[in-house]
Amino acid sequence: MRRAQRITAVALVSLVSCGGERTTGSPTGAGPAASVLHVALGGSVAARVGGQPIDRALVLAVARARAIPVEQAAAALIEEALLAEAATRAGALADARAKSTIAGALSRALLDRMRAEALAKGPWTDAEVEAVSAPHWLELDRPEQRTVVHALIKRDVPDGQELAKRLRDELAGATGDDPSSSAKAFSEKAKAFKVPAGSPVHVEDLSFVADGRLVDGSGGTVMPSFVKGTFAIPAPFGTSDVVETTYGWHVIRLLEIRPPHFASRAERIERLGPQLVAHRVKSSHDPMLDALRASGAPKIVGTDADLQLPR
Repeated sequence: MRRAQRITAVALVSLVSCGGERTTGSPTGAGPAASVLHVALGGSVAARVGGQPIDRALVLAVARARAIPVEQAAAALIEEALLAEAATRAGALADARAKSTIAGALSRALLDRMRAEALAKGPWTDAEVEAVSAPHWLELDRPEQRTVVHALIKRDVPDGQELAKRLRDELAGATGDDPSSSAKAFSEKAKAFKVPAGSPVHVEDLSFVADGRLVDGSGGTVMPSFVKGTFAIPAPFGTSDVVETTYGWHVIRLLEIRPPHFASRAERIERLGPQLVAHRVKSSHDPMLDALRASGAPKIVGTDADLQLPR
């Protein structure tokens, strides 16, 4: 095989690193001569396919996003570029499905480039770290957390407050040596308590932090008087006095105390790396989409029924 043919048949992949170049070969079959990769010896370009540059930052961003080695990321980008050129030469762009596929590939390539640009902007700002940390408060910025089981006599029960006092006296002695046994003894005793009229005793487990936020992910909160009554219990397995809320009268058993935890800035960045990148990309991505929609609003030419028809 002559030298020119060998170059045509093989795409040479070269990545520039601090220690020099790394080169691998990848057979491409009888691809067009214009698709031969030209080695970049430095700067921001890691490789070229024909006249199309492949940025070093893009290669690194793809490697990070897909959790693959840099060499594999470069090979994937080169292969996509080679196939795109081959499709263009073959006239595949005239096919509607091919156009849709290419549009999807281009959008993914744009996101990869935006990720690379986001990483190139430098260190994360305090505002970015704070914004991304907010939804993860339970793991990162958790105040003291308490887990309880409580018995409730609802307001529709006649003389409910007096009954709650009697219930509290009975529950004070129903305890155990660990959270599980203490909760079981408390629950069984509460459910066996006789209520002459109205709703029966309601028993429920709850976990919440010092400002009343529930830790079940629901976004709910506990009423301030309930929080105050719980945090007045000095130690696990203790029982509260009767606590009144808008729901009725509660007797609370403290099962567990978890100390507060506040993550350092370094810990936040380490744990939320992908979310920080996505947050920074979104700050560029959303305005770009808004501008594109404003300049040429998409038009749906089929009805809902048309769009749902099988193809």
